[in-house]
Amino acid sequence: MTARATIPPHQQLVIIPEQTLLDIKSEISEIKILLARATIQQAPDWVPVREAARIKGVTTGTIRRKINSGELQAKGSGPSRLVKLPSQ
Repeated sequence: MTARATIPPHQQLVIIPEQTLLDIKSEISEIKILLARATIQQAPDWVPVREAARIKGVTTGTIRRKINSGELQAKGSGPSRLVKLPSQ
């Protein structure tokens, strides 16, 4: 009985159609262009609830719950209420 060698996943080959590779190459080129044009801006310390939700990728309800539980600081009330975002 001969032992079969097991090839680790990072050394295995995968067959991909040529058009798929060309499509991936095109997408990577587009991403490179977008990244070259991108700018990184530091988020302001105090932002409206809606903006805080957008930045954090959650709902405004989640932001309000975090304010009520003390996880986030807030000042003001109503539409002008501002939330202090922790440094990233």
